[in-house]
Amino acid sequence: MSQQLVELPLPKTWDTKHFVLRGDVDEHNFDRALVYVQSKAKVLGQGASRLVFKLRYKNRSVALKLPLDDEGVESMVAEAEVLTTPQVVHSRLFIPLIDRDTANGPEFVAWIMTEYARPITMRQFVEYAGCDVEDFVAYAEAGMFPLDTSRFSESHPMLRAARTLAKRRSGIFDDCDHISNWGWYDGRPVVIDAGSAFAFG
Repeated sequence: MSQQLVELPLPKTWDTKHFVLRGDVDEHNFDRALVYVQSKAKVLGQGASRLVFKLRYKNRSVALKLPLDDEGVESMVAEAEVLTTPQVVHSRLFIPLIDRDTANGPEFVAWIMTEYARPITMRQFVEYAGCDVEDFVAYAEAGMFPLDTSRFSESHPMLRAARTLAKRRSGIFDDCDHISNWGWYDGRPVVIDAGSAFAFG
């Protein structure tokens, strides 16, 4: 069963020609899209190869991700695949994907739109999951218990879902052991950056 995206394209008032980036590597005009979006939306953060914006659309906050370079495009393609995989969607551990660029073809994703997640602190994560993100990832990927088990419970729905998903999808939690890769959405912690999941599959 394929993931059905909720159609929420770029705002109708936006000029979509700025997001057509396909072509030879030397022709990819990342700056054109970045400059255009910076005039329309607030910058949320920047990684090594991508920039994230927050915008209001249809009475909701959403996050819009754009690549800074070709490495960023690879991250966008990887994240689009991860966030549309049924097992990932069902786990409720990752931020929901709203829409993605399709104008540039399946191997070149110029933008991704997701739900907006508020920043989360390590304390909030521990209060919810019973362990910090490093212990969470270690348990999900290898079944390793944290040294401090006073609040840890294997029966926690989030931990069970993570362990199940990691068994099915090797590498799904790569680079998720930093709190900056998580956010607070719909009453729970979620991974907000799945662009490093190149080992997925």
